[in-house]
Amino acid sequence: TTNHSTRINGASSQANPALIDGTATGNCLKLDLGLSSDNAGYLKVNGGCLTNEAGGLPNVDSCIGNSGTGWLHLASGGVYFTNTLYIGANTGSIGTVVMDAGSFQAKVIVIGDMGTGNVIQSGGQFETCPPGGSLGRDVILGNSAGGRGVAVISNGLFRSSYHMDVGRAGRGELYLRGG
Repeated sequence: TTNHSTRINGASSQANPALIDGTATGNCLKLDLGLSSDNAGYLKVNGGCLTNEAGGLPNVDSCIGNSGTGWLHLASGGVYFTNTLYIGANTGSIGTVVMDAGSFQAKVIVIGDMGTGNVIQSGGQFETCPPGGSLGRDVILGNSAGGRGVAVISNGLFRSSYHMDVGRAGRGELYLRGG
């Protein structure tokens, strides 16, 4: 639990990620997985809860794949962001969210801003509806020129409470399979 930025870089892998497990909770102002181009950050949430509460501060956004490689696996539990979440933020970055179950919420979700963003969902709820009852906004796949956003949904709920833009100025791909 912290009130500052949380950065997970270089010390973990998909085979051995940082872990929020059981009833454990984490709270941070800003989350960065894969902050710089020479780093990678891996996090698995398995029954616990990760909450990003920007405390009403504008422009405090989180990134899964900021300039490096970021990977978040939601096996169960919850992940909640009060501001914008970028999955594949900057040029050359790769951000991936794998979701098996649980709840994943943010005010705005940008999958592939200027980098490559991937969401692979086989269950649970993935939506723009941040904690605290405030209104969510957009889900954007392929936001900026050069950005690529891909979402593969085989089961569960994938929802935007306002707009869903597929290929805003970049390349966006949305695949709905089964479920």
